[in-house]
Amino acid sequence: MENGENMIYLQPKEKLNIIQGTSIYVEDICEIIGEAKLIEKVKNIEILQGTYEKTVFVVSLVMVLDKIRNSFPELYIYVLNEKDILIQVEETKNIKTTIFEKIKIVLVCLLLLIGAGVTMMNFHADVNMVEAQKNFYKMVTGKNVEKPLWIAIPYSLGIGIGMMVFFNHLSPKKRKTDQPSPLDLEMDSYQNNIDDFMRNNKKESKN
Repeated sequence: MENGENMIYLQPKEKLNIIQGTSIYVEDICEIIGEAKLIEKVKNIEILQGTYEKTVFVVSLVMVLDKIRNSFPELYIYVLNEKDILIQVEETKNIKTTIFEKIKIVLVCLLLLIGAGVTMMNFHADVNMVEAQKNFYKMVTGKNVEKPLWIAIPYSLGIGIGMMVFFNHLSPKKRKTDQPSPLDLEMDSYQNNIDDFMRNNKKESKN
């Protein structure tokens, strides 16, 4: 008969990053709820060990339940999330950033800057922004000028300020709110799509 003394709840984690050669235990891939003595026993059950040939693989939730059942056949287990666990294996982390990595970061930033600049210039050329600003200046003042700077300068500043406001990065030190920016949401959605794809396509083994 079910009772609190032999019953636990498992909340599998969606993703786990481990170092190569590190064993995986139940506590690493699941949140465990139940009696303290049961948690102590279950959390140290080993799921996988050894060197992993793949850098990305999936641990099946069924595998986790089988491991627990083999150790505690009388235990009642309730699963709160039925997703399998995505495992990403990393080599030993090197906290030092090499000169080559710094150069790559600089080159990527320059590439993005140049690409964004060219895109904006092409857009303004397509819509003929110069003529549009001249016409707007004439409509407001009644005069024809070649360089309506009092329109062009605020417009240029507004593009940069508007982007910072839109992406919620107006303050370089700290955001005024914890609300995620559109870029944060897009990156999170992109990462979730990658994780779901790998979870659905990787074999449920470490090899």
